[in-house]
Amino acid sequence: MIVDLVQRSGPVSRATIARSTNMAKPTVSAIVEELAAEGVLRELGVGEASHSGGRRPVLYEFNQASHHVLGVHIGVETTTAVLADARGHEVARAAVVTSREAPADVLASVCAAVGRMTEERGLAKNDVTAIGVCAPALIDPVEGLLVFAPNLEWRNVNIVEGLRQVNDEATIYVHNVAQAVLAAEYMEGIGQKWPNAVLLYEDNGVGAAIMIDGSIFHGVQGFAGEIGHCKLPGGQEPCNCGAKGCLETRVSVTAMLRRTGHEPNQDGTLHQQLRALVQSGDPRVKRALREVGKDLGLAASWLVNLVNPDAVVIGGGFLDAGDALLDGLIASIRDQGLPESVGGLTVQRSVLGSAAPVRGATLLALQASRRSLQRVLGSLRVPSLPLPE
Repeated sequence: MIVDLVQRSGPVSRATIARSTNMAKPTVSAIVEELAAEGVLRELGVGEASHSGGRRPVLYEFNQASHHVLGVHIGVETTTAVLADARGHEVARAAVVTSREAPADVLASVCAAVGRMTEERGLAKNDVTAIGVCAPALIDPVEGLLVFAPNLEWRNVNIVEGLRQVNDEATIYVHNVAQAVLAAEYMEGIGQKWPNAVLLYEDNGVGAAIMIDGSIFHGVQGFAGEIGHCKLPGGQEPCNCGAKGCLETRVSVTAMLRRTGHEPNQDGTLHQQLRALVQSGDPRVKRALREVGKDLGLAASWLVNLVNPDAVVIGGGFLDAGDALLDGLIASIRDQGLPESVGGLTVQRSVLGSAAPVRGATLLALQASRRSLQRVLGSLRVPSLPLPE
């Protein structure tokens, strides 16, 4: 409570903390002294005396350099690591290539990059107190295990153990990327006014996240939101998951490129290729992407009918498809969804864009480092991403 108060309202005196928290003054003094000794709070000096006179109060503020956190987004092509201070402000960033063949090497490269970032800033290993990770995969967040990532071809990768080199005492949480993105949008993006929302997210594959009454819905094992592997009627295209006819085979970035009549690049520039096609203004591309939007909207209408959300948010590679995809998606939701559910629905692009995954991971780490702000969301027994009061 005290750390939270000082973060929000500092600089403050011990007397102000006692009044605001209804704690006894000796209790507050003991806790503040302990937090100051640990470097979490910083003494600023004395403030102004009250109107009634008396001793001038000693003021304290939150020390944003007291510890650091790490956010890691494991992407299909690139893995990004962001080092942030105790307020969540980014201080350094590194990127490594995501290898399909050697997940252990990817995690080792992240550890090495973090080592360089901390060394350059004069930080010790134990200054990184928490790590948040998100990946486009089935994630067991209790065990920190990446169970299966079809588009990475990773199976049963222990993310927690792979990142222990950063700091073997750090708290490490792992989440699905769509869930991390939706929580980041809710806290810092477009979704702050929508406690009930669904996110459709593309990262060479397709996933969804569901928020109910301000809490991310995880499902029993943490696998909720795998809409990309729901089957579309009549679909026969093979999917990376091993099945046929998955939504992902119709609306992923690879599928979008093929439906516009273009063979996907093989050099890891698929989203740039799609953006270039959209910017060309070719009406055939526009028509094809509108049809993609209709397929995506059909799947979105299932979520709308099931969850009855305030909003549907689209993010990741879907943003690269421009207005045509969004137009097709909206038309399909209106056509396929219950009129009563669709009537007050908002369909909105992500405002955090490409920054959302690693920001979500960073916020997850930040929450883990703030014991006073931990939340247990959904049915899981581990803290998840923080949400506002």
